[in-house]
Amino acid sequence: KLALESGLEKLTISCDFRFQTREQDLEEFWRELETNETCKSLWITSSNVNLMTLDYLSDVLKANKRLRTLLIKTTMIEDNSVPVLCNALKINETLVKLHLEETGIGESGAIAIASALQSNFHLQKLDLRRNKINGEGGAAIAGSLQYNKSLVYLCMGNNEIGDNGARAFSNMLKCNRAIGTLLLYDNKIGDPGASALGNSLRHNDSLTSLSLRGNPIGDEGVSTIAAALRQNNTLLNLRLSKTNVTTVGARKLAKTVRINSSLTKLALENTNIGLTGAAALRDAIKENEDCALISLLLDPSPVSSEIKRQLLYTVKKKFSDAFTNNKRAPLNRIRLMVVGQGKAGKSATVRSLLQKSFVLDWNSTIGADISIGVSSKRGWTGKEITGDNASRFAAYLIARGDGNKLMVNENAGENRNTSRKKSIRKSLRRSLKARSLKRSIYALEVDDALAEDREEISSQISRTDSNDSVVEPTWERSNGTLISEARKNGSAVTFAIWDFGGQEVFYAMHHIFLTKTGIYLLVFDLRGFRDFDSRKESVKYLQFWLRSIRLHAPQAPLFLVGTFLGEMDASNGMLKNIDDVLRELVKGFPQVINGLEYMFFPIDNRDRIGINRLRQSIEECTRSNETIRQEVSLKWMAFLDTVMERSNAKGASYLKVSESLQNVTSEVGEMSLGEQREALSFFHQRGFLIYLTASEILRNLVVVKPEWLVKSIGKVIRDPTIHIDFKEFKNAGLLQEAKETFEHARVSRDMLDYLWERDQVEFLIDFMKRTMLMSEWKKREVYLIPSLLGRKLAVGEIEIQGRRFWFDFQDSLLAKGVFQRLVCLCVEYCSRKMQNLDVNESLYYENYACLKFGSGSTVHLLEDETKQSITLIVDGPTGKIPYIVESMLIKINSEFMGAGLRWDSFGEDESKKVVRLHEVNDSTTIKQKTLANIDLFGFLDGLDQ
Repeated sequence: KLALESGLEKLTISCDFRFQTREQDLEEFWRELETNETCKSLWITSSNVNLMTLDYLSDVLKANKRLRTLLIKTTMIEDNSVPVLCNALKINETLVKLHLEETGIGESGAIAIASALQSNFHLQKLDLRRNKINGEGGAAIAGSLQYNKSLVYLCMGNNEIGDNGARAFSNMLKCNRAIGTLLLYDNKIGDPGASALGNSLRHNDSLTSLSLRGNPIGDEGVSTIAAALRQNNTLLNLRLSKTNVTTVGARKLAKTVRINSSLTKLALENTNIGLTGAAALRDAIKENEDCALISLLLDPSPVSSEIKRQLLYTVKKKFSDAFTNNKRAPLNRIRLMVVGQGKAGKSATVRSLLQKSFVLDWNSTIGADISIGVSSKRGWTGKEITGDNASRFAAYLIARGDGNKLMVNENAGENRNTSRKKSIRKSLRRSLKARSLKRSIYALEVDDALAEDREEISSQISRTDSNDSVVEPTWERSNGTLISEARKNGSAVTFAIWDFGGQEVFYAMHHIFLTKTGIYLLVFDLRGFRDFDSRKESVKYLQFWLRSIRLHAPQAPLFLVGTFLGEMDASNGMLKNIDDVLRELVKGFPQVINGLEYMFFPIDNRDRIGINRLRQSIEECTRSNETIRQEVSLKWMAFLDTVMERSNAKGASYLKVSESLQNVTSEVGEMSLGEQREALSFFHQRGFLIYLTASEILRNLVVVKPEWLVKSIGKVIRDPTIHIDFKEFKNAGLLQEAKETFEHARVSRDMLDYLWERDQVEFLIDFMKRTMLMSEWKKREVYLIPSLLGRKLAVGEIEIQGRRFWFDFQDSLLAKGVFQRLVCLCVEYCSRKMQNLDVNESLYYENYACLKFGSGSTVHLLEDETKQSITLIVDGPTGKIPYIVESMLIKINSEFMGAGLRWDSFGEDESKKVVRLHEVNDSTTIKQKTLANIDLFGFLDGLDQ
């Protein structure tokens, strides 16, 4: 019980504790597990699991909503006890992996499992190895899976299903489109069963791995399988080791290898194919230009050694050709941006999409959280291999067929691109030598069986190193393993998920990171529609976010996701009422994706209701999106690696393009500054890095660690009511500075040094100033952060003296953060103009600012959210002030609002008559459009010119 309360995620019971525990305590233990919120994996490996234990375990599976993996490895389960467990599986919706190894399960137990599989559509992996399942039991399991769409991995190894069971699995494979791995090794399957399985491969397009090792299969069964593989192009891994195949069967396989372009691994060790059969396979590999084999396991012989060398050489040749010819292909990566009101369940939704457990008391997101989701048949995983992007992309090109015939015939006449191709080839070689990658040959892992030949292969490559036509080692891990992974996962989509904090204090920060392309999820709390007042507030937030997303990404697909479905009463028509409201609300927003039943996607993260449908819809939308189909070159992927490597070498989180990315030609080929910037913008849109293009200064900066930048800004811009612990600052002797920062929005350099741990502070200050999140308050290194201004001033315009001007955004949207950035620019402008800003005569609130604007003039800025307007009141000489303020709005719009803001400008002329701003004729209009495209500080200095 103590362990369960400590937050553990995996629990292993590895002894027969039944005899050491009172029955009352044992029952209490299992009851505790029923309601546990953290344990995701339960392993029971004791030698005695009786019916009472299975009863308790059954109750756990019925009640627990967090358990994902269950492993029982014992010899003491009675076959007639299995139904107790299976009855729970019929209603369980969270378990994804079930291992019942060496449990003594026989025919009746297998039939019970089959019955459960007919009702369970969530289990993804089932392991029943080392049991006593016969043909009837195997047939029952196979029959239950004919139309199952969730199970992708099934291990039936070391059972006794025989030919009858194999025939049943053959029928299953003709219908099933989910199973990717089927392991039937050591199952007494002969030629009839193998032939049936072979025939099913002609119809199946999902199975990627099939193991028949250790079965008495002869040439007849192998010949049928070989014939099927001349049509099948999805099976990647076939294991026929320890079978009765002879030279005859090997020749049939060779005939298939001669034309097959998908099989990557074939195991035939401990068979009777002999040297003649091995030679036939060797010759077939040589004759097939599109041969995908990277591993052929045979009994040791001179021929098998030759094949190993040949396969390794071929793999490296394909990589070299891919780099040399700079092929292009879609990257299959997109940003998924999750926005919405605070506490709506955005982070829980992300965790559900990534198949992570629900956490009740999850901390509120500060700024934004960044994670990765990779699609697969089992849903999305949060794992992505980082680094070595070029080699993995080359493997993807090879796997999809673009890398198999890439060699250029340079003797076929003069080609105007010949010199360029030679330049790329030479650049590649210089890169390889500079990285000392010849040493990586010893780390190649095409297959464990190749280890004995590595030294010989390395020597062979070194001897021919100087010849232009010879293949050299490419990037580290440029081997068959990468190609195999690419063939298996080449169609996967990678989502760079940005989960944005929902508190208003972060909205100004969001404008930096929201992109024009990608997929948007607007998450809202269904409970907010229960009564009139809360519904009104919910609609207000939804309307704000709809307009904000349209402002930044008018073409990006948008999903409306309603959370806390489990707490809604669906029987009283509430969901239909919400749908009616939303359908009216989204008129004019064609980018909103319609759900199957409603305009929105109702989900519950605690019980995982609706998650699979949402995940599937996002993926389908992504695959049809033009953004995902945009192609990228292999050279660009090598350039991305260079950017990351140079950042790591410097130990920096950002780089200056003009300084750090010079001479990239030596590593990736010819690449102009313009092409570098284009590539960086592409990788910014895909979530690899942050690269802003609003001004020349920002275009010279690339942040290679987005998480670092977001977290750094989030240490300063955060909601003090939920994200600040003043005890920490008191202990650090910075309590007064903390109060000044989070209560008055004025932060000192000492405070910034502490918050950022003296790490790249100058860059962060400059970045926040150039993105208008921070401005110089006074010369003693104190800065104003308008986003932290939490108090609103209840002030009427009538109470303020001066001449009035209005900027009306009603036909567009006065986005959150615009007013704060305007205040930022005004403060920075006055600080630069007046050298020392008069602090005593300045007032700042969330919706109001008052400051000296040159000699003799006091400027008041007032934001009215209801009227969607900003009022400017000038007390003193007006001069160019209205035009300066409008130029600042143009600057904000062009750099951070995607030029999507629209407003009308009005003002009082000398007679107090309200006219269009351009009709106010007592001053000269400055060149607003010209100033909108230059660096921030140059812009501010140019306002007076």
